This record gives sequence, structure tokens and C-alpha cells, in this order.
Amino acid sequence: MIKIKKLNYLDEEEKDLEKAINSLDIKSLSLPDKKTQNKFKTAAKRYSEKKQTLKNALDKKCLQVFSTK
Repeated sequence: MIKIKKLNYLDEEEKDLEKAINSLDIKSLSLPDKKTQNKFKTAAKRYSEKKQTLKNALDKKCLQVFSTK
């Protein structure tokens, strides 16, 4: 069971989602096979690289804006 502090729910769907998560037996879940794990790793790496590239581009743009003022 996941321990969560008392939350103020936005709607009933969130309550239902929390109940579903808490009723889930995590130990019964199986690990994905090696091929699937590699796909997740590759996707995470690509996401991280794109995020870093965007961050660098924004930093450069902000630097230009502040240096021109």
C-alpha cells in the first residue's frame, strides 16, 4: 500500500484512481522482458537528450535577451 498524506481531491476520478492504486498487489506484477526494458531505456535517454537540448537553447536565448538590455 502506498502511504499518502491526506489529500484534497479535485474530483471523484482522483479518489477512484487512488483506491485502484492502493488495491494493486505490486508483487504480482512481472518485469518486462529485456527487449521491452531496452525500449524504455532508449526512450528515456532520447527524452532526456531532447530536454537538455531545449534547456540549452532556452538558456542561450535568455542570455541573449538579458545581455541586450
